[in-house]
Amino acid sequence: MARGSTAPQPTNGGEGSVRFRTRLHPVSFTGGLGVAAFVTLATTLIIRNNELPPSTELRVGVVGAALALSALIPSWIRWRTGEFSVDGQQLRLQIRFLRWHRMELPLREVAAIEVSQSWLGRQLDYGTVHVAGPDGVVDSFAPVAHPTGLRDGVAAALPGRRTR
Repeated sequence: MARGSTAPQPTNGGEGSVRFRTRLHPVSFTGGLGVAAFVTLATTLIIRNNELPPSTELRVGVVGAALALSALIPSWIRWRTGEFSVDGQQLRLQIRFLRWHRMELPLREVAAIEVSQSWLGRQLDYGTVHVAGPDGVVDSFAPVAHPTGLRDGVAAALPGRRTR
């Protein structure tokens, strides 16, 4: 998979090779983009509606730009480090940021895997993946790009298991 790509990677390799791999969908940037847009708007209004010396306008602009960019950093790191894959033996789901959320579950222990998608999620091909382990605990990961492909990869590796 190309770095930064959300394109799925289905393969038909052997037991240890990856059958399907995807990552978080770029829609995960929406929160950071909203904050960045607000900071940019506030900075623009401060500069336009106050009679400030040019050096102060520059400082306000630089600080505003730095704040807007810093609002995007957590989303970018989460997007870059989130990875979801299935091979012939395991289902791996992980998001690494301040708090690691990692799950490596042998396929024989996957009790159920479900995908929930909104209308927009179906149009843009993202959704929430819910994985139930042998103890009944359900872990959810969102917004995953190509969630049905991940679910279908698990289903192909384990015929007869419950997937929705």
